[in-house]
Amino acid sequence: MDDVEVFEKHKAFEIEELLAIADFFNHLIYEAVLLVPNPTSLTQFNSTDNSNSTPNQIDKISDNRQISSTNLTLLSICLRLLSILYNRDGRWKYTPTNFWLICGIKPSAFISDLRKVRAHATFLLKHVPHIISRKERVLLFRELVRAEKSALGILGQTNCMLDSAAVGAVIMIHRNRIVEDGYQQLANLTPTQLRMKIRVQFINTLGLDEVGIDLDGVFKEFLEETLRRVFDPTLNLFRATTDQRLYPSPNSHIQESHLQLFEFVGKLLAKAVYEGIIVDVPFANFFLTQVLGRQRASCYSFLDELATLDRDLYKSLTYIKVSGIIAFTITSLC
Repeated sequence: MDDVEVFEKHKAFEIEELLAIADFFNHLIYEAVLLVPNPTSLTQFNSTDNSNSTPNQIDKISDNRQISSTNLTLLSICLRLLSILYNRDGRWKYTPTNFWLICGIKPSAFISDLRKVRAHATFLLKHVPHIISRKERVLLFRELVRAEKSALGILGQTNCMLDSAAVGAVIMIHRNRIVEDGYQQLANLTPTQLRMKIRVQFINTLGLDEVGIDLDGVFKEFLEETLRRVFDPTLNLFRATTDQRLYPSPNSHIQESHLQLFEFVGKLLAKAVYEGIIVDVPFANFFLTQVLGRQRASCYSFLDELATLDRDLYKSLTYIKVSGIIAFTITSLC
C-alpha cells in the first residue's frame, strides 16, 4: 500500500494503531539487539538474500548459540518493518515529537560503548539512530571528529590572534571564477589534506589580493558561495523539483567533467559537515535515499519516493491504481 492508502484512506490501520505498532517494534528491536551476541547478523537475515542459503551457511552467518536462525530471521523481518514505519513517518508525519526516542538509553554510557567499538552500540547507531536524540547524535559526531583530528595530529588551538591547526592547502580564488578555481585546487587533495585547515585568499576583479585571511570566515564564505553557484539550476548540475528540492540533473553531462564536479561538490559538503559549518541545501528525499543506499533494501518502494520527485505523476499513478484503468485497457486489447 502507498502512503495515501495508509494515511488518508486508512485501508489497513488507524493512526492510533500504527502508533502502537511502531512503538512496539521500536522497543522490540532495541531490546533484541542488546540480547543478540552478534547483532550484525540481523541485517544478513532476509528472505531475498538468503533464499538459497543452506542451513550450515545460515548458522555460520548467525554465530549466535543462544538464538536460533529462525528467530534471527524473524528479528531481521521486524527490523525491516521498523524501517518502513520510520521512513513513512519521515514522508508523512504521523508520530508526536520524541516518539522514536528510547528513554532508557543513557547518552554517556552509549558514547562510552561506541568509543570501545562495541558491536551493539555501533549497530544501533547505524541502523536505528532515531532512538537517540538528534542533539546527542550531533554532539557525538563532533566528539568523534575531534578525536580523529587529534589522532591525525591536525587539531590545533585557536584564539583571537592565532590558529595553530595544521594547514592542508592555501588556495587562491578569483571572485569571478570561484567554482573553477576551487575545483582545480581542491579536487586532487588527499583525504587527510581535506581534513586539515584550508586557507583561502580571494582575488578581486582587478586581480588584487583582498585584505585579510581570518581564521574561518573566509573559507566559510568561499564554501557558501561555491555551493550557491553549483546548486543553481542554471548551471545544469542540479535540477529543482516543484517543491524546490534539489537532485542531480539528467542533463548534467552538458557540463564538461560533470562526474568530477559532482565528486567535488560531495567533498565540499563533507568538509562543511566535518567542520560544523551549517549550509542550507534542500535535497529531494528520493535523492537522499539513493545517497544513503536505502534503495538497495528489500523493503524499498520507488513509488513511495516518487511524490518527492513529481507529485503530479505520483497522483496520476495512484489514480490509475485505484480506478483500475490498466485492467480495463488490457481487457479491451484482448
